[in-house]
Amino acid sequence: MDQNNKYMEKDLILKLLDSGDGWQASEKLMSILMDKTKREKLFRDFLSHETDVSYDWFCKFFNDEMAERTKKQQYFTPSFLSDLVAKIVDTDNKDTKTNFDSAAGTGSLTVAKWNTDRLKVNPLIYRPSDYFYTAEELKIEGQPSRALPFLLFNFLIRGMNGVVISGDSLSRKVSQIYFIQNDTDNMLGFSSLNVMPRTETVAKEFDVREWIDEPITHIESPSPMPEFLINRITGVTSDEDKKLLGSLTKMKNLIANFKTAEEMRAERLGIYKTQCNEIRNKIKSAIKAGDDLIQSGLNSKKVNKYRNRHVYDMVQKWFSKTYKDKEIKIDTENNTIEILSKVGVRE
Repeated sequence: MDQNNKYMEKDLILKLLDSGDGWQASEKLMSILMDKTKREKLFRDFLSHETDVSYDWFCKFFNDEMAERTKKQQYFTPSFLSDLVAKIVDTDNKDTKTNFDSAAGTGSLTVAKWNTDRLKVNPLIYRPSDYFYTAEELKIEGQPSRALPFLLFNFLIRGMNGVVISGDSLSRKVSQIYFIQNDTDNMLGFSSLNVMPRTETVAKEFDVREWIDEPITHIESPSPMPEFLINRITGVTSDEDKKLLGSLTKMKNLIANFKTAEEMRAERLGIYKTQCNEIRNKIKSAIKAGDDLIQSGLNSKKVNKYRNRHVYDMVQKWFSKTYKDKEIKIDTENNTIEILSKVGVRE
């Protein structure tokens, strides 16, 4: 991947698709996409080389290999321009969670919009089902659409929900309508690929005026609807949602109990002050006891020696507990304390 222009190298793409050129790669990819097991293995192979899904990996590859500039004046949107457009059309309206990309190509604009959408939401509460993306790509009757497999790939590997219409956006002659769904509503999961049946309801919904090519029968998503949608409608909490709720609760508690380094230092200082006050009070008691003994007629030299030893032991004990890896030197006559490292270096 080129870090400046953001694209995947041509040789790597051809190698992963086991193809000799772009045209062969397109056909090979389309056949793999229709087999869920092979498709998801291919996704993992790609992700082992590139984990940044914020941009369209195939933009430069397709532009250089398969864009028909002479007949169709075909040019594909570079990543930086897709990012700019996605930010311009981002209205920050929470109710606007749909996206339409006509003449989508490999899906560079849709990928950029998807990336903008997901980055606006806390990853702990992000749900792919909250967003729906529609893309249309040109398909001429009897001819393969070279960009379509890469467009579908971009939807599926990112776990999007949406529809890809393969046909003519102006005449509304449509070959196939691909319904893409993240069946588990998992932000880290892949989507399923389904082909919509050619019914009157579907034709009316997507403004299909004429069907072209042979119909494809291909359904992967569970019927009648995914479990997460049923749970949302019925109000039942799934096991995955319970785990997520537990994680959110733990995170909330961690944040509530979070202490800054300054607060922790202040807390430790308060503990030390309390302990120092306890030592000071004990020292005062020892001094007073010594004075009482001297006044009662005992030898002041012996009393002071005993008293100093008692004070020394108390201070030594506390500092040794507090500074376990240090050497403590206490001079009770001059009232000084030195804290040294084990090798005897003064701090």
